[in-house]
Amino acid sequence: MNSLLTLAKDLEQKSKAQQQNTGEMLKAAFSEHEKSVKAELNESAKRISAAILDHDRKLSSAMSQRTKGMVRMVSQTWLTIVLVSALLIASSA
Repeated sequence: MNSLLTLAKDLEQKSKAQQQNTGEMLKAAFSEHEKSVKAELNESAKRISAAILDHDRKLSSAMSQRTKGMVRMVSQTWLTIVLVSALLIASSA
């Protein structure tokens, strides 16, 4: 009976030690995984920021070209109006 009690105590101690070792291993593995995930998230954030900046630059360039085109069109329209007005004035005189 005494040896059975000793065997049970030994088994309990081994089980507790194994539980503690498993807990430490899991903690280390999760810590490593957390570091890896954080690094990937940081890299992803950098890529997203770079893509946003690139898109903003392209959009700004497109808007600038569009504005230049509109200014050119308005200038040509006013020039046409002035020339037609001058021709009408000259032909009526």
